[in-house]
Amino acid sequence: MMWLLAVALAPVMLVAAMLVDLIRRLRHHIPPIAWRLYAFLVIYLTAEAGAIIGSLFIWVVSGFGTARGQIVRRTFSLQRWWATFLWESACLIFGFRLEIEGGELVTPGPILVLSRHASIVDNLLPFQVFTRHDRIKLRYVFKKELLIDPAIDIAGNNLLSHFVDRKGTDTDRELAALRRLATDLKSDEGVLIYPEGTRYTPEKREQAVAALSRTPRLLALGQSLRSLLPPRLGGVTALLEATTADVVVMGHKGLEGFARVKDIWSRGMVGSVVRVRLWRTVRSEVPEGRRDRIEWLYEVWTEMDRWLTGTPALGTGDV
Repeated sequence: MMWLLAVALAPVMLVAAMLVDLIRRLRHHIPPIAWRLYAFLVIYLTAEAGAIIGSLFIWVVSGFGTARGQIVRRTFSLQRWWATFLWESACLIFGFRLEIEGGELVTPGPILVLSRHASIVDNLLPFQVFTRHDRIKLRYVFKKELLIDPAIDIAGNNLLSHFVDRKGTDTDRELAALRRLATDLKSDEGVLIYPEGTRYTPEKREQAVAALSRTPRLLALGQSLRSLLPPRLGGVTALLEATTADVVVMGHKGLEGFARVKDIWSRGMVGSVVRVRLWRTVRSEVPEGRRDRIEWLYEVWTEMDRWLTGTPALGTGDV
């Protein structure tokens, strides 16, 4: 229904949006953004409708849900179409492009991917980096709030994913679910988690660092981060306990202006270059003890933070 309404109103809404863009351009020299937002809304709703219809078709042709293997394979193909369609549309509408440093580190699998989380669209980014060309099938750790999106709800539950209840009190249950998610990974599979747990903002950084005040060692490490939130330890530790996969850390910059619709509207993030950098740690180099693993995790997070801020890495003589 929303898709039909958005398409029906598109001619009128796009003309109105262009008028708004003209006024904003004349008054504030802001690149046209209103028509882009509406155009992407139509694209997004089109992808949602296609995913829902596609999921229904998959359910029917897979024996009305009885052929589990067929459902997984076909849902993965549907996911590939959905994510690629949305990403390519966003690149076309907003005029940004993707550059990847360290793309050769994606394979071989299995891998555990630790990704930065900075915007409302970077959930599409891992698919472009790991799956679209290298066909690494990722099992995602999502926040439970994303179940409001019908396409993510249906596909996420057809595939191996876990939706974390961040407000829940049963921590042991959540960690057990993450351990199950990371078991039996094949050579073309991986698990992705956002260790920060939420999108970065300066306010959230202050709150997250303050929460470390009872642990002076972690407080000092957290205070050193400038563009990242301190990583939450429970989920990453649980995944490391359940798999012997190598760890790939994914940093990215260029999507900060897409953190919220408000940011897109005010900044006009048109023509951005999205830069991704990957770091890979072979499993034999990941410490075994919990304390040492925490130190290691903060070390790789600090390295990503230095890349984001343009600070020279340790050992260069420029620190």
